[in-house]
Amino acid sequence: QSGSAPSGSASTSFSSAVEDLQGLLKEGDYAEAESGARKLLEAQERAAPEDLKGRIDILDVLVQSLYRQWKVKKAGTEDLAKEAVELSRRVYGDEDPIYARALNSLANVYFGLSNLESAREVWEQALTIRRKTLGPEHPDVAKTLNNLGLVCQQKGDYAGALRLLEQARIIREKALGPDHPDVATTLTNIGNQLLNLADYQGAIEAQERALAIREKALKADHPLIAESLSNLGEAYIVMKDFQHARPVLERALAVNEKAFPNRNPYIAYDKGNLGRLLLELGDYPAALAQLEEVLDIDEKRRGPEDSVVALDLQVLSDLYAKLGRQTEALQAAQRSLSIQEKALGTDHDEISVALETLSSRYFETAQYQKSLDVLGRALAIVEKALGPTHVEVAEVLQGM
Repeated sequence: QSGSAPSGSASTSFSSAVEDLQGLLKEGDYAEAESGARKLLEAQERAAPEDLKGRIDILDVLVQSLYRQWKVKKAGTEDLAKEAVELSRRVYGDEDPIYARALNSLANVYFGLSNLESAREVWEQALTIRRKTLGPEHPDVAKTLNNLGLVCQQKGDYAGALRLLEQARIIREKALGPDHPDVATTLTNIGNQLLNLADYQGAIEAQERALAIREKALKADHPLIAESLSNLGEAYIVMKDFQHARPVLERALAVNEKAFPNRNPYIAYDKGNLGRLLLELGDYPAALAQLEEVLDIDEKRRGPEDSVVALDLQVLSDLYAKLGRQTEALQAAQRSLSIQEKALGTDHDEISVALETLSSRYFETAQYQKSLDVLGRALAIVEKALGPTHVEVAEVLQGM
């Protein structure tokens, strides 16, 4: 079939409707964008099935809206993304920016499915096309660098992630200006890496700048503002600044509860942060209510073997221990480690936290040799990942 758009009003009306849907995406109205894209896709199939360019644009909006709502595991999402890639390649060729756009969206889906290697390969393919056709300082190049940085983060390479994200930030600031929302997106990701690298003050400064940009550029209930609030609140918790953390996290939850259905993973993330804060504040019953709901949401939406579920179990293990529920605490810690070893490998640096949690549970149940053995594994991992003089090495040694 030809990729050229048909003459007449059908193609024009589709183009105008796609622009409206893209506006909904920018405004954070992801559910409305999905609904509109599905209806428009049906209309295109009936009225102008030969308009492949129009179909490609509609599919792009639809896949983006599904990704933004964390619906990548929904039946058909991956197929829609692959259709957009195949049509874009057929219509525009394999060196066109629109083909790269479709590749970027497919990689988003792979990333959401925790298929990190496929996401990396597809993003690198998109990056090559964008650098060649758009130039090395184009914002779309920065977008792909930003996404590749997130793959590094998920693999535990926080320094590598930070390097890619800094490249993206420089390009975006130069091309779009320092107060553009895309700059804020990279800044909030940079803040997450700085937190992982124990640069807590730097993390807070990056998150505060990202939040300020988004509050100025976006409406007050935009989901991206909730994202910045969540990340900032998490940094405050790590810094033990609970006074600032609580209102920030509560505001994040309120924004996301308005934007998404009750059992959305974004809401689970906010409730998880709030639950951890309540745990730190000693309000164990309130923390338990939040954290058990988080586990239930994540198990059903992400699957019982997802790495996020493992993190939920770590926090619940600590809480069960404080409540004197030692059997449940130990079981949660063991399950958490098992999930992470399966998902990340036995020597990933994030495994060290699960090992420390399990070591504490063994110690509390008088299984001292098991506690020491597990902590020894954690020490070896942290020393290899962060170096022998890192503060986290000292924290592990204190437990021994």
